[in-house]
Amino acid sequence: MTMPHDAPTAPPKLGIFGSLRQIVLILLGMVLLSGSAFIIVRVYNKPAATADAVVQARLDKLAAKRAEAEKLESYAWIDKNAGTVSLPLGRAMELAAAELKTKPVRRTDVVPAPPVPPTAPAAAPAPAN
Repeated sequence: MTMPHDAPTAPPKLGIFGSLRQIVLILLGMVLLSGSAFIIVRVYNKPAATADAVVQARLDKLAAKRAEAEKLESYAWIDKNAGTVSLPLGRAMELAAAELKTKPVRRTDVVPAPPVPPTAPAAAPAPAN
């Protein structure tokens, strides 16, 4: 005789609503995981906060470099009484090149190295008989 509690129990059938609930839970889990991964990536890839002092120091260096570049590319009086002027770098190079072209080439005291005598090629070994 079999008792009702001895009967094998089959898993309950979920039907369409049970499987739909599982799909929704899986999708919700995927959304939560991808959202948390996105937040973690944003937190770790956030640029470091730059201190205002560092920014100001960089701006000061940039201003100094621009002022120096402006000096190299502009005309200015160095000594007005002596007639000394500052020329733009490109123009100064043009004037220096033109001045060097007008100067005659002088003989130098540099003695060239004596030529190296050619060496005789090494004799080839005699063939073995």
